[in-house]
Amino acid sequence: MTKKLIFPGTFLSFGEEYLPGNNAFENAEGDICSAAVGEAEFDDQQKIVNVRSVARNLEPLDAGSLVFGRIGLVTESKVFVDIFKAESNGSPRMVPGASSVLMVFNVMNGYVESLEEMFKVGDLVKAKVMAVNRFTVELETKSDESLGIIKGFCTSCKEPVRKFDNGFKCPVCAQPANRKFSSDYLVLH
Repeated sequence: MTKKLIFPGTFLSFGEEYLPGNNAFENAEGDICSAAVGEAEFDDQQKIVNVRSVARNLEPLDAGSLVFGRIGLVTESKVFVDIFKAESNGSPRMVPGASSVLMVFNVMNGYVESLEEMFKVGDLVKAKVMAVNRFTVELETKSDESLGIIKGFCTSCKEPVRKFDNGFKCPVCAQPANRKFSSDYLVLH
């Protein structure tokens, strides 16, 4: 059985059910939450939840790492991505709390007419880290065809967009979708 990696602030239990143990705390609402990156361990006899920290085993995010995230905001010149997973050479990386941004000049080689056409809020994206600093993570999707939208959603009916012989479109309302799609696009059958 695979254990789920949790992050600081992750809800673990209600305060009425368990007490906080190692690397766990009770917030103002009475919920028990994680105080560290790790795996939750529930002691059903003592009714205590601990978080076994694995942060020391995770390397920090660095240039060249691949990230997976959800598009949170799209403007004329940048796309803001909420990172939920990161890896480098197949090993997981620590996901920072800093915001991540994909600038228009890092989307693709050549002219980008409109970021708002290439990326939509809610789409899932795969990108490469260019730089990490205290305030932000700079991303790019132009160095490899596998970078870009890995799962997109119809702007009309919110159904997942699918790839057809004549391009990408919504299988429900047939609205075409023109985005910066990855060659690794997740197609639902």
